[in-house]
Amino acid sequence: MSRKIIDLKFPQQKSDEIELQITRNMKKILRDLYRDFPSALKWICIRTGVQERAARNWYDGRNPPNSGHLLILARRYPAVLQMILGLVGRPDLAAICMPKKSEQRFGALNVEMVSAAALEGANFCTINVTISLNMANKLNQRQLWFIGMLQQGYIVKAKNITNTWAVSLRTAKYDISSLTKMELIRFVGTKKTGRYEVIF
Repeated sequence: MSRKIIDLKFPQQKSDEIELQITRNMKKILRDLYRDFPSALKWICIRTGVQERAARNWYDGRNPPNSGHLLILARRYPAVLQMILGLVGRPDLAAICMPKKSEQRFGALNVEMVSAAALEGANFCTINVTISLNMANKLNQRQLWFIGMLQQGYIVKAKNITNTWAVSLRTAKYDISSLTKMELIRFVGTKKTGRYEVIF
């Protein structure tokens, strides 16, 4: 007598409850994080690399992120990782996995961004910068990229901005002078052989 094969199904109601819980938690987490930001959706997109429509759905509590986006969010936001650990019944792991409070004050932006000329075939630009979110909100993508390159030890100048972001030299010089006025960078050395460095 052969054994009867039973098709086991996940309980749909429990799955729906978890998705609803994730949706509500994600809305609360993002709104708490970006409460004081006038362009919250912009920065969610920068930090995660998603389209604005997806970010808006999470921010407004319409839909939960899919599994891939949920993992990206967990990498970028400690509160999301904490939520996931709670949902899987392992909140005790938070003490091991969570960054120190001193590290949480800074947002490490490490996402692939498309330059303004991307539709014409320009390459992707990776922004990898550690800066306070309050300060990041005051800078454009080129400036964030420039600071990130300096933090990684590269020697970058105005011509590097023009080549990477397809903007004029005048725009690039304005980006750099703004960073200097904000006392985020300074120029050291002679005009010919000197370089910019981060000072915050």
